[in-house]
Amino acid sequence: MITLNASRRYQIGSSLIELMISSLIGLMVLGIIGSIFISIQQTAKEKSLELNLLQGLNITLAVMKEDIQRAGYDGGHGMSLKLSGASETITVSGASSIGFVYFRDDSPLNKNYRNIK
Repeated sequence: MITLNASRRYQIGSSLIELMISSLIGLMVLGIIGSIFISIQQTAKEKSLELNLLQGLNITLAVMKEDIQRAGYDGGHGMSLKLSGASETITVSGASSIGFVYFRDDSPLNKNYRNIK
């Protein structure tokens, strides 16, 4: 009995119970970190899809605005836009080229018309 008590006094290391408890705590921490990571990843994916949709809508609205302006709407100024030198809003003069004009609003002080041929 004396030798058994003496050997326990000088024991170095950890027991199997301590190892199992530390493994359980480590697995719990990994599980929590993993679930947080997955949640953040899912939120980032949703925000990315939302941003992609908003960008697509902005591009679509910009194209629609430019097409409406090219069709002759000048933003409520009371005149329809015409090509330089044209007597009508729509002029057909050959099938080899196309031209249009639209109102371009770069800044409130610099409003101009842009001709494209």
